[in-house]
Amino acid sequence: MGKPHAVVVPFPAQGHVLPLMELSRRLVDRGIRVTVVCSEFDRARMIAALRNKTRGHDDDQGMMIHEIFIATVPDGLEAEEEYDRGEVGSLCRPNLLSGDHQVSESSSFVYPEAFLARLGTGGKIVSWAPQQKVLAHPAIGCFVSHCGWNSTTEGLSNGVPFLCWPYFGDQILNKKYVCEVWRIGVELEADEDGIITCEVIQKKVQDLLRDEGLKRL
Repeated sequence: MGKPHAVVVPFPAQGHVLPLMELSRRLVDRGIRVTVVCSEFDRARMIAALRNKTRGHDDDQGMMIHEIFIATVPDGLEAEEEYDRGEVGSLCRPNLLSGDHQVSESSSFVYPEAFLARLGTGGKIVSWAPQQKVLAHPAIGCFVSHCGWNSTTEGLSNGVPFLCWPYFGDQILNKKYVCEVWRIGVELEADEDGIITCEVIQKKVQDLLRDEGLKRL
């Protein structure tokens, strides 16, 4: 019998692509051949982002990353339609390893007036961060998360309690597991107008950090 071969076609969003890339590496470590399918656009981004970390070959058929074969398919968009490639609603695609710019006052992102000035040195806003490394830092007391599957698995693996703020899709179910089944986090609850106030956030953070059972699980 030949070596087993797994074909991985992730839902094209960062929170699903990254865990499946991690799973693919684990499968390769166990002697299974793995092919991950993505668009030509994202293949180019992966080459640029991992230029110094890849090994194997890169040709017109695909490329190798950590012994995982990356196969590509056309996304059907014209070359000038770059904006559509950034909208999952227009085209399902991975947002792999973004982080090529810092958010600033001149950025196209819109924040309330003087928001960044008030933030000062008390926080930092970036377009992408190495979440695994951040969550592994001993100074992290809790993880405010939308409960996407990538964030859920990384928070679990690093033993960090959750402050859950889900939005849609599988995030709602993941939040239920975090708060009601595994009991490793608490949920931010909206008021009758659907607003989660700063007072609620403050209280939930304090409650979570004071709960001995939830401190660095």
